[in-house]
Amino acid sequence: NSNNHNNKLHEEFFPADGPEGSTPGTSLPREVCPLEILENEQQFLAKSLHGTPDCMSVTALPLSCPRLYFAADMYDLGVLIAEIFVSAKLNIAACRAAYGDDFRRQQQCLGALYRAHEHALPACVRNGVNAMLATDAAARPRACDLLHRCNPVPPVAFPSYFPSLHCFLHEVQECPRERRADVTRKWLKDLLAVDDEGFELALPIIMECFSAEESQIGMLELFEPIASRLGRARTTQVFLKPLSLLFESQQQPLLLRLFSQRFVVHLLERFELSEFSERFLPSIVDGVAHSTIDVCRVAAATCRWLVHKLGAAITARFLIKPLLRLVNQPQPNLMAEVLGFAATVFGQFLVSSLYLPFLAGQMESNLSRPSGKSSCIFLNVVSVLKPAIAVLEAQQLESMMYTLRHDLLNPMMDIITSDTIPFPEEDKRAFCMKVVEILEIIIRELGRELSQDLVMPLLHVLFALFPKHVSDDEAEDPASNSNDLKSGDQIVSQFSSVFDASFASYAYPLFCKAMGQETLRRLIRNIDSVETLVYKGIAADGQQPSESDPVVKNKKDSPVKANETQPEDIILEFEHVDLDPSPGNSINQPPGARTAKYNSIKNWECYWESQVASGRKHPSFEFKNMRLQGVFAHSGAIRATTVFDNEAYFLTGSKDKTVKLWSLTHSLRGECGARLACMRHYLDHQRSISDVIYARNVRRVASCDGVINVWDPETGQTIHRYVTANAVFMSHISSLSAIAATTADGTLKFLDMRSGTMMHEWKTNAAQAGAIRSLTVDPSEKWVVIAFSSGRVSLLDLRTGLLLQRWRAHEADILQVKAFSGNRVVTASADHSIVLWDTDRGASLTKFKGHSDAVHLIDFHKTDLLSMSSNNKLAVFQGIDKAPATVSETAAKVSHTRTNITTMNVFAFNQLVLFGGESGALYVYA
Repeated sequence: NSNNHNNKLHEEFFPADGPEGSTPGTSLPREVCPLEILENEQQFLAKSLHGTPDCMSVTALPLSCPRLYFAADMYDLGVLIAEIFVSAKLNIAACRAAYGDDFRRQQQCLGALYRAHEHALPACVRNGVNAMLATDAAARPRACDLLHRCNPVPPVAFPSYFPSLHCFLHEVQECPRERRADVTRKWLKDLLAVDDEGFELALPIIMECFSAEESQIGMLELFEPIASRLGRARTTQVFLKPLSLLFESQQQPLLLRLFSQRFVVHLLERFELSEFSERFLPSIVDGVAHSTIDVCRVAAATCRWLVHKLGAAITARFLIKPLLRLVNQPQPNLMAEVLGFAATVFGQFLVSSLYLPFLAGQMESNLSRPSGKSSCIFLNVVSVLKPAIAVLEAQQLESMMYTLRHDLLNPMMDIITSDTIPFPEEDKRAFCMKVVEILEIIIRELGRELSQDLVMPLLHVLFALFPKHVSDDEAEDPASNSNDLKSGDQIVSQFSSVFDASFASYAYPLFCKAMGQETLRRLIRNIDSVETLVYKGIAADGQQPSESDPVVKNKKDSPVKANETQPEDIILEFEHVDLDPSPGNSINQPPGARTAKYNSIKNWECYWESQVASGRKHPSFEFKNMRLQGVFAHSGAIRATTVFDNEAYFLTGSKDKTVKLWSLTHSLRGECGARLACMRHYLDHQRSISDVIYARNVRRVASCDGVINVWDPETGQTIHRYVTANAVFMSHISSLSAIAATTADGTLKFLDMRSGTMMHEWKTNAAQAGAIRSLTVDPSEKWVVIAFSSGRVSLLDLRTGLLLQRWRAHEADILQVKAFSGNRVVTASADHSIVLWDTDRGASLTKFKGHSDAVHLIDFHKTDLLSMSSNNKLAVFQGIDKAPATVSETAAKVSHTRTNITTMNVFAFNQLVLFGGESGALYVYA
């Protein structure tokens, strides 16, 4: 009966003419994943891990016997594996229709078919499928029997990592939610060692742990190794949205971990600078005004650290502007500390363009419409204004003094003398003390002579608020001072709680050192009363007045007459720290520095103004041809440059056999004279440097002089050394932690940066295409393009090494090739042309014109293309992702350079261009 039944099924579901007459196959779209759809519908993973499946139209199984569920799952898995190999012979539609919606009967029917035709299955799965399709449920294997080869059950050829992956999934599903982070940490080393396909299987469970509130904090510690394994593109796709949601949380322990400098470092390394600035930095800035003081302190400390890391342009747009808006928040100290630190770092231009106008607007709006929180706002304003005023130089301060007095200093005096603004006594005292410190800083910067004209009127108002001193004789005769009680002292008496002996002993010595005591005694009318209050304040503090104290000495001496002069007191001047290097700096100026020096200040101011005023999220690149920096970086020609992803550092390799690490943020101080700072020299090369790259995921530098050295940029120590056959060009593959290097004999070699071993190599110039001129890897790291001197281009699959496309791109030598997107690549040639190609078809999309000489350098700013020709002319083509692209203006010659430009890199977020020259000069242009 069994044989007859099988023959009947065979005749019903298999055509008589065999595979040739079977139902023709259907080509599915690329985005359709049948296995994934089947998993979502039948929930194999949830059921195998003891989960409870959703409602299914299957034959009911006894709930008291879980073993039956597992046996049914094994049966379904056997059907699925068999269907993969013999689906061409099976009419699935007829089988489904024969049993309607009864899924279990359908599976039993298909299983009977496969058992009858087991010869159609490959030998590697035949025994395993037969065991899973056994009619006796008890005889079917368990998951561990299939995964572990030591079991007597015939195995299935699963990948070697399946046992550990199954153990991880099972243990995570079984443990409580609060322990899932510990389980993930336990198995993470094994998970990171599997291939991409296996890691993707575990990734949904890992991300589920990230989303669970009980395991979020523990999973944050695992972000760095997981992101390093995924690579930047995949990390952005997987983690950007979940982390953005975490930053919106209000849980104090979670925020303390998110805002910590340690975690922010990982965010800067694993995400693009634009994504970090737009998605994560606003939340960190808001943390400075958090209701919990611990969160405020951690966020403020991280913001101070970011000021150094991000540079002035990004700091101004994404940190200073939002922090200034926090002036309205009741956290004056932390916000003012960060803004004050940023002011000291980036200098006077940002202060004059951002700080002062905003503070003046806050002062005016709250004076015209005072409210209950006006006192807090006024205190925040003076707390920010004090360090901002300190960075202004005397010449600029003098030129701004009229505006400063009108917009800020005079309103401050109005606040002090006003009796209508609600001001708590402690806040009023703190406000007045800040005003005193601001005035003292201004006096020291301007000098005593200028201060008598510009600041002394403000001091008259301030000192007039101190109560008039009444002598003991006058106190005994009330009638003698009855007229005075009816005078201005009645108005001043209401300020006596603030302008008392303690405040006088604080303010008066500061002004004595700044203006000179004799100047104050000559110009301030009630100076005797103030000095008496100072003496009382010193005595009240329990200090014994010194005989040399100017106040005590003058109290003992006779009053100074109008025509009598005495020597001024010794003044302790502030020591100002100049951020500009001294003229004797060891780094000399490059050619053209003297002719451009007169214009450098104007260039810096124009650059800062454009960056600070930029309100667009993704502005197009505008090359203003303004030179901001210029140094002699090397004694030989610069052959290679590369910029770190955070745009804080960059590397240069030269013909003088050295590689140097430079800091860009040390030059972006807001000061026109600041120089590029060389952080490290690497001297372990024997020949001229041909290429240099930075691998962010392993934090190592690879530099090439025919031999490839991998070294640590923090210590300068060589880690690995690859002796290859004259390596020339390199590209980093982050997902593999590998280097793709081309050699002089036309070989493409793949080198592991972690282990220091060679992975494999491919021969690329079998068709005699010529010497390799350049190579590039696409952003998704699926293919590599190699350009040859014959004008030909080869496209290879990075996973298999297969040649996908080959075409002639130019009639002349290709000088550079760069990947623009997953299916777009740009080539630049000696025939004066630049072409955008479709890598799927090897077809030309756009040909860019604008150069009259060979184009040897190209780079991208978002969707804009920058190109440089051998005659130092730069052109910008905007929106090359559109059809047709916007043609830029005529290529402009880069000004103030007396050397041929050999390298070009774009700082996309700072909108700067880095040029390396034949003479060893290094330039930064806006």
